[in-house]
Amino acid sequence: MNGGTHQLQAAPAAALPSTSVATSPLRPRASPDIVRAALELAIGITGTLTGWDRGEVWARTAGDSLRLISVWSARQGAGPAAPTGAGRVLADEVGLRETVRQRGRTVWIDRVALGEDRDDARDPTAGPGAALGVPVIVGETLEGVLVLVRRRPLAEQAPIVALATTVAAQAAQKIAQCPPPRLNAGRPGAVRDPYRQTFLSSPIGTAIATPSGRLVTVNHALCDLLGRSAPELTKVRWSALAHAEDLVAVTEAVRRLLAGDLTSYQGECRVRHADGRWLWTLLHVSVLRPEDGTPYRLLGQVQDITERRRTEAALAHRALHDPLTDLPNRALLLDRLKNALAHADRVPGSVALLFIDLDRFKQVNDRLGHDVGDALLVQVAERLLQAIRAADTAARLGGDEFVVLCAEVAGEAEARVIAGRVAQGFARPFRVGHRHVRLTASVGIGIATGRDTRPQDLLSRADAAMYRAKTRARAEFELTEARDRSTAPSPARPWDGRGIAGRDERRAAARPPVHPGGGTLRTGETLARWQHPT
Repeated sequence: MNGGTHQLQAAPAAALPSTSVATSPLRPRASPDIVRAALELAIGITGTLTGWDRGEVWARTAGDSLRLISVWSARQGAGPAAPTGAGRVLADEVGLRETVRQRGRTVWIDRVALGEDRDDARDPTAGPGAALGVPVIVGETLEGVLVLVRRRPLAEQAPIVALATTVAAQAAQKIAQCPPPRLNAGRPGAVRDPYRQTFLSSPIGTAIATPSGRLVTVNHALCDLLGRSAPELTKVRWSALAHAEDLVAVTEAVRRLLAGDLTSYQGECRVRHADGRWLWTLLHVSVLRPEDGTPYRLLGQVQDITERRRTEAALAHRALHDPLTDLPNRALLLDRLKNALAHADRVPGSVALLFIDLDRFKQVNDRLGHDVGDALLVQVAERLLQAIRAADTAARLGGDEFVVLCAEVAGEAEARVIAGRVAQGFARPFRVGHRHVRLTASVGIGIATGRDTRPQDLLSRADAAMYRAKTRARAEFELTEARDRSTAPSPARPWDGRGIAGRDERRAAARPPVHPGGGTLRTGETLARWQHPT
């Protein structure tokens, strides 16, 4: 290992199908040509579909030892092994051959030093990498070992291990089914059967296509994924199945693959199911080339990720929306407000922000319970959406506070019209079960043209205007003009009177009640009022 360290990790036995095939121990061995063909095709399928760079095929000899019979690379495919002593052997370098023989199961190396002391620094596998060893067992006999390496470290991937083990099992089955060698029994087409069997039974949807994208061969998994038969699929091009928005990236990637700029491509692509549904898939494409290097066929691997995409979309929606009302939350509101202000800088128009606070909502919660309160908040959200324009945003900040963002308003007049529609939405009583509940709301309006206005400043101005409306008279709305943030008023909270005596903020006010009939003075009273400094 040239001083390099590596860790051998055997794949969990419960997760791997057996690679052995039951057969009589007295059964004669299959032809070496059949064994070679089956093993070469197995390593080619495994290496190409799961992204390995190089590999070796080791086969059992008459003396039950293992001999290197073929080498494989992602670019050139399988070929004869170099003469003994002509170069270093990957299986010896990573220590997999004997480890797989001893354990009789698939072995994965997360990180291994490859080619550290090689003279050729351009070796594509030089440096830290990963390795995989897969046994091919017929009955109780180890017929061969497939060794694969890649240039970058890679933690163990259960789908890759499962696919490699399945392919090895198919190779073992083909070897077990083939008759022993006979004189003059060689057939030029005999090597096709192991490939076809392995290809068709792969658990991952796979297709072979021409450089123009016409599907030539498809396996059962792809037919099941798309809900179509093999004859149907082999009559169409991939472009007829893929979504137009995703096809641009795939077409460009195929062009670069055929030109030799890429060795493989992986990306997400939507494809149409036979019933009309769009499925999100993970598409992996590589080029199968003859020995002269000219493009021959495209090999595509398709995995269904629709459920994963649906889960990701649900999580993203949940992060930006209120869980009770499904309205945008503060984070999404501020993001849209930032964009609206930036747009107002470029296009004439104003941005209005309506800050809405429900009056005496705490009393509703205390008297009727939080379940009723939550049901009322959901109905408030629905009425807000009915009152505002389609392009506006209604958001819930939390509790009984809502905000409506109105982009591109014609100024104060239009903002007041929208606020009036919002207030009218509270005119009708809300119904929760058998109860009818009346609610009112105080609305503060903040106006900005976009210049030198920050989202949080406009939100604070609308909040301050709402508190002035609530203090003056409930069920009203108040407007605050756009101004520099250094002079923006602070929210007038209901009580902030600590220390008013020492600050001389008390004012005496006489209120003599007068008899409404004759206008005579009946009593007298003097009130102490607090004059807030702001």
